[in-house]
Amino acid sequence: MGRKVKKGLDYFPLYHDFFTSKKIKALRRAHGSVGILTYLNLLCKVYDRGYFYRFDGIDELAMDIAEEIANAQLRATATGVTETINYLVGQGILDEGLFKRGIISGVALQEQYVISSYKAKRKIEMDVFCLLQKNEEGVYVSGSTPEKNISSEEMPISTEEIPIYTEESTQRERRRENKIKDFFSFLSIAREQGQIVLSNKEVDILIKKISEEDLQHYVEAIIACESDGKKFKKKSHFQAIVDMAKEDDKYDKPQKSYDLDDFFEAAISKTMEDLK
Repeated sequence: MGRKVKKGLDYFPLYHDFFTSKKIKALRRAHGSVGILTYLNLLCKVYDRGYFYRFDGIDELAMDIAEEIANAQLRATATGVTETINYLVGQGILDEGLFKRGIISGVALQEQYVISSYKAKRKIEMDVFCLLQKNEEGVYVSGSTPEKNISSEEMPISTEEIPIYTEESTQRERRRENKIKDFFSFLSIAREQGQIVLSNKEVDILIKKISEEDLQHYVEAIIACESDGKKFKKKSHFQAIVDMAKEDDKYDKPQKSYDLDDFFEAAISKTMEDLK
């Protein structure tokens, strides 16, 4: 007996610009905190099982979600959940054809499933309700779905093929990994020879704010200045690099971070206030 393939994801990415993306801003304006919580809840339901979630009826689904995101005013919350789901379908975020058949899924959801499954080194099996197709190399891409009978209406899918994963992208990742290794090797030698003075903590801060390529450029600039007899009397090498990066607009500006537990608590509290 072969090993059963696990279809659900242990986790899925929530990118740092989640709350500032146009899609989420529009959802929040239209349906408030209930809309955001409903969308996140749907993502969890889908990825827990794989790339789609089957439901029996919209009313039952809405009440289930309302019970999971609120602790009071469940009926009113369920109404907001229903409106949010219909909004997501109307915007093409959830596929309308599948939704009419009692399936929650979408092109972007399935694309992320493929990416996350690959990163987890997991075999991908998308035999039903698949909105993606395979190219000649066997790579899942977005485009016309091979399952033509999913919807009698036009599917909200881009006709342009967008590769989810290719050998070329693997090579790019490997080249980037090699560049990172080369940079740290260069930095280690420079520190050992006393050409650059940076603590481990300072290096950690810099690599989070500046690309390895730019950071190596600034380190080389400092080494060149030091070799010419120029000393940074008032500035440490760390501060000199920061100043050069900011002057070149290469220093990443801090992004506001979000703690999901705090967000859920605040969103639920706001929802309860809105429903009073």
